[in-house]
Amino acid sequence: MKTISLSTVCLAALFLAGCADTTATAQQKAQQQEASLQAQHDAQFAARCDTSHLVAQEIVNLCNRARRINVQNMQSCITLFAKNGAVVGFFPVKGKVSSLNSYLLPGDQVNRYNETYGGNVTTESPDIDGAYGKNADGIFFFTADSDAYVEWQGDYFWSDQCLAPTTAPLLVRQVAEK
Repeated sequence: MKTISLSTVCLAALFLAGCADTTATAQQKAQQQEASLQAQHDAQFAARCDTSHLVAQEIVNLCNRARRINVQNMQSCITLFAKNGAVVGFFPVKGKVSSLNSYLLPGDQVNRYNETYGGNVTTESPDIDGAYGKNADGIFFFTADSDAYVEWQGDYFWSDQCLAPTTAPLLVRQVAEK
């Protein structure tokens, strides 16, 4: 399922409202709107994660998780498992692990009035590569040591600290020195 961020919706509304403006003015308005939305988001996050008063432990855990994994250039580690439970690989990860079904663009687009169908029609949007359809279920990440792109459609264990497996992995890769 593709999700639409609040900033994407607001930027789209701003774009449609400012069609008569020049491109430069519309871009300035879009940047101001984005800055305003970011400031509101930051203020709401800070208010929710204020642990100076009695707060439910679940909220504390969620806030700590958000602070820990939403860090630019974070380092982490992942262990990949085969269906039989064998360790397939163990990799240092640059950034975080992401779903193959995460999208940058909205999943649907509204095509304004259409004579054939008698009104607005919602259609699927293409992904950033121009392709349509659902991606495979799984994850992707980039390795920290060689910046290799890896996709995985199985079980895995991910941590913000390297917790090495106790058994040797089935997949071992040689990294060439640069």
